[in-house]
Amino acid sequence: MGALICVFMRILKVVTLVLSSFILLSCSSDDNKEKARGIIVIGEDQFEVKSAFLGVSFGNTFIELSNKSSDEVMSSLSSGASLQGVDFMHFRINQASIGETTYNLNELNDFDFTVNGEIFEAEFEGGVTVLSKNDINNNLEANSGSITITYYSVDRIEFTFEFERKDGTTIYGSYNGEYTTIDNNNDGQ
Repeated sequence: MGALICVFMRILKVVTLVLSSFILLSCSSDDNKEKARGIIVIGEDQFEVKSAFLGVSFGNTFIELSNKSSDEVMSSLSSGASLQGVDFMHFRINQASIGETTYNLNELNDFDFTVNGEIFEAEFEGGVTVLSKNDINNNLEANSGSITITYYSVDRIEFTFEFERKDGTTIYGSYNGEYTTIDNNNDGQ
């Protein structure tokens, strides 16, 4: 009977150790990981959006979304260091000032969505383009589309978007969160 109690005590110690480890690990902090604030959907594929960037350039407002945190992107841009695995969506609205409204395809000077690219020496390179305003060769150009901004302030933006490519594929998504302002210093104002 004494040997049976020793075996039981060893099992109890192992179970206690495993449960304690599980509890400690499941309660650890995720604070250093930026949470997704948006999503881009293409068919069955979903792409997380963790950061947004807004700015004005030559009388146009641009909105850019990325799967990387704003800190990662800004650090790469300022240092010239490489940042790989970047998904990047870009909209350029034909207005210097935007508001809470819908912007249709004819009000967008440019837009594109490229996945798995790289920021290298402060430039976005490579990747696979899956949507483009000016891609007439690969059916990646949109027939229809719009962006609807439902909330806009000095540090937050909330919007949805939807585009249909010439090949019938729908690309849609949303973003709700803070944004980083990019100052291009070339708006002529």
